[in-house]
Amino acid sequence: MAQCTPEYWTEERKKIHGERVKTDKYREGIKNRNCSGVHNSMFGKKLTESTRQKMSIARTGKTGSNATNWQGGKMSVARLVKGFIHRTSNWYKRVYQRDGFKCSVCGSKTKIDAHHIKSISRIIKDLTKGITFESSQDKVAWLIKQPEVIDTELHNGITLCRLCHKKAHKNWGSHEA
Repeated sequence: MAQCTPEYWTEERKKIHGERVKTDKYREGIKNRNCSGVHNSMFGKKLTESTRQKMSIARTGKTGSNATNWQGGKMSVARLVKGFIHRTSNWYKRVYQRDGFKCSVCGSKTKIDAHHIKSISRIIKDLTKGITFESSQDKVAWLIKQPEVIDTELHNGITLCRLCHKKAHKNWGSHEA
């Protein structure tokens, strides 16, 4: 039986495979791999219009509960807190304005991002250490009142261009710097 068939992947085989593959060494390798630029398998490849249409069709409808990474509509506490900051305080825009709408590292004015120097998830971990909440909603309600989270003085923000922002994160896509 071929490995690429659904019949091959019994629950027992999935478990054994997961235990073999998902070791600390494996995870460390994934975390430290460089997939940017020339190291990306798709770097420099031009897709035909036909291929692009097929890819688009394959993604159609893959939102919400049909998405591959769907987790039941749950949002992390950090994401809820960031959303609140974005909606209510204009934190991102204020960081851009303070820094003159340019990267604080290289001075670029294109593709700029507002970067949290200390990640929201790290702030949440530090603030809530040893505190128990009845629910996620209670936790979020408490967090959005904390000065470290609200950051009205913009001590935790810096404007970076996309390239400098990627460099600020050890693993792009990770929220830990």
